[in-house]
Amino acid sequence: MVRLLRMAIGFALAASVAFSGPAYAYVDPGSGSLLLQLLLAAITGAAFWLNPARRRPDASRHQNGSQLDPDSPDG
Repeated sequence: MVRLLRMAIGFALAASVAFSGPAYAYVDPGSGSLLLQLLLAAITGAAFWLNPARRRPDASRHQNGSQLDPDSPDG
């Protein structure tokens, strides 16, 4: 999965460099900063979403498939 993602990113970067022409536009610093923040937030969110730790069962809530008693010293 990671290999496929790296290949896709590499292909996108290579294509953007190969097919780019002269830019006759202006992006003010505020818009560029907003786009950068959006990109970083999406990458961070994806990293947390795909984190394998979210798939592990919570040991403090379940023990052998049953709910622990909240009043017990263990829970």
